[in-house]
Amino acid sequence: MKKIIILLLTVGILFSCTDEFGDINTDPNIITDIPTEAVFTYVEKKLGDYKGAEWYHDNHQIMTWLQYVSGDQGNANDINSLEPRGGKYGLLYTDILVHMEEVRRQISIKSVEDQEKYKKLGALTYIVQAFHGLRVTDLFGSIPYIQASKARTEGIFNPDYDDQATLFDTWIDELDDAIAVLSAPQTDAIDLSTADFIFGGDWDKWIKTANAIKLRIALRLESQDLTKAKSIITTVVSSNKNMSSTDDDFSYNIGDGWRGTGGADMDWKVRL
Repeated sequence: MKKIIILLLTVGILFSCTDEFGDINTDPNIITDIPTEAVFTYVEKKLGDYKGAEWYHDNHQIMTWLQYVSGDQGNANDINSLEPRGGKYGLLYTDILVHMEEVRRQISIKSVEDQEKYKKLGALTYIVQAFHGLRVTDLFGSIPYIQASKARTEGIFNPDYDDQATLFDTWIDELDDAIAVLSAPQTDAIDLSTADFIFGGDWDKWIKTANAIKLRIALRLESQDLTKAKSIITTVVSSNKNMSSTDDDFSYNIGDGWRGTGGADMDWKVRL
């Protein structure tokens, strides 16, 4: 009888706890609701995380082939290997595009009022994409972009490759749209003074960065479509929103006196 009573009490206690089991079983150290602007901060940081590998590996492989530099061994074991190993290709897909898409997705499901407050942040995502995408296509030519990172939102698991003509047209359109949004007066935009540690939410500096990327695209079009290149340059110059000093640089310090390869103390920056 005693055993039966103990068993019944045990069962009663177990069932009485089931209503709150979900709360009890939730790890308080796991973040389930990430602020939209924090996702953007993560991408800004990732722009710098890979720079050491780019500086060492890409320069080591590519600059020797271009005869900009020479190794201490004329026929080192990898002298015949021409490959970018700095990780910029993977960074575009695993960290930049997918998270910029997530920022825009989160904005799209906010209230109409909050969507208006976050629209300038949404514009910044396209500037970051174009900035890094241009670096990737410089090395690889045609790359997935328009359909890339659409697996979650649109079920596209095998995105098409876009040629450079398509990429350049797409980026110019996206940058122009971003500039239009950032140029529009707005008093209720979210405060990015801490989340955006490159420019602190300074929209004018982001516009200048967008224009700088447009000029880079124009340089690549110069031998392919001179008329289009001139049109882009004319538009940028006439906007009077161009980088005029180092204060406008798209850069940030990774760390002062970081001890780099070979024991060199240097000031690492992410620079446009």
